[in-house]
Amino acid sequence: MKLTFATDLGQSFVVEIDPDMELENVMALLEAESGIAVAEQSIHHEGRDLSNPKATMKECGVGDNAMLLLRRKVSIAGRTVEQDAEMMRLQLLGDPALMLQLQQVCLYFGIPPASLDSNILETRQTQRSRKQLKMTLLGSPNSSV
Repeated sequence: MKLTFATDLGQSFVVEIDPDMELENVMALLEAESGIAVAEQSIHHEGRDLSNPKATMKECGVGDNAMLLLRRKVSIAGRTVEQDAEMMRLQLLGDPALMLQLQQVCLYFGIPPASLDSNILETRQTQRSRKQLKMTLLGSPNSSV
């Protein structure tokens, strides 16, 4: 079967595999193609995370000519987090045209453009803290909140 893997960075890889190939072997093949280590890979198909390394591609519901998303995981404070916000931040910082547009919007709203990067990082930290607090409260049977 032929599969196409697309990354967050817009790269794509076409691989030809047997439908009975296990996910862990596909990931090893993708490591050679993409340079993303197996431990850092997250593979998604039709909105589902494929996480069972022993499952075959057929068992995962992946058919011929399927399009899958290959994402790199990053480790933050001992846990693994998808890099959506970080990837967006890096794309903004790396694209002068986008940065110029963003700076113009910031000036329009009275936000100092120099504070953009720190504002993004601060917002992400606040979101992580809120999520952790919510998980703590939901996980605690004695919580009165």
